[in-house]
Amino acid sequence: MEKSNTIYLKTVVGCFIIFFFFEMIAGLGITYLNISILMATGFARICDIVGIIGLLFYSGTSLSSIGILKNKFWQGIQLGIIWSCGFGAICLIIAIGLFFWGINPFSLIHSTMLDSWIIFISYLLVGCVIGPIGEEFIFRGIVYSYFRQWGTITAIGLSTAIFIMFHSLSAGLPITQIIGGILFAMAFEQSKLLVTPIIIHIIGNTCIFLLSISTHFFKVALTLN
Repeated sequence: MEKSNTIYLKTVVGCFIIFFFFEMIAGLGITYLNISILMATGFARICDIVGIIGLLFYSGTSLSSIGILKNKFWQGIQLGIIWSCGFGAICLIIAIGLFFWGINPFSLIHSTMLDSWIIFISYLLVGCVIGPIGEEFIFRGIVYSYFRQWGTITAIGLSTAIFIMFHSLSAGLPITQIIGGILFAMAFEQSKLLVTPIIIHIIGNTCIFLLSISTHFFKVALTLN
C-alpha cells in the first residue's frame, strides 16, 4: 500500500494523545517514585518521538510528510547551522545596540546555578537535545504540517500559538517562545526538512543554557570583587 504524504486531523489528535499520556506517566513518576523532573521529561520526550513515528507507520503516513528525508539529512543540518548563524548575528547586533543604549544585555538573561556535573550534563542532554527533538516532531512535524494546508501564515501562527501554550510560562510576554516558534516554523517552511528546525532549536537552547551559566558566574565574580 502506498503511504500518504498528508497529515490528517486524526494524526494530530493521536499525536497529542501520545503526548498527554506520557506527560501523565512522567508526572506520576515524579510524584510517586521521586524521579527527577529532568529524567521524567527526557523519558517523556523520547517516548513522544517513538510514539509519533509508530503512529505514522500505523496510519500509513510517510515520514516525508513531516520532513524526514534520509537523502537530505546532511543538507538539513547545514541549513540549520546557517539559520542559527544568521539569527545569532542578529542577536549579537541587538545586544551591542542595547549595550550602547545603556542596557546590559546580560541582565536580561536569567542566571542558572547547577550543583554538580551530573545535573549539568542532564540539563544539556534533556533541555538542549532530547527536548528540542521531541518538540520539533510535535509542533513542526505534526502540527505545522497539518495547518500548512491553509497557508504558510496560518500554519506559522497556529503552530507557534500551540507551541507557546504547551510551555510553562512565567508572568509577562513569552518573547523567547514567540520568536522561537516563528523562527523554527519559517526554517521548516523554507527547507521542508524537519532536521533544520531541530538543529536551530538545539543550538538555540544550548546557547541560552550556556549563557545562563556564564551569567551566574559573572554575577558571582562581580560580588566577590
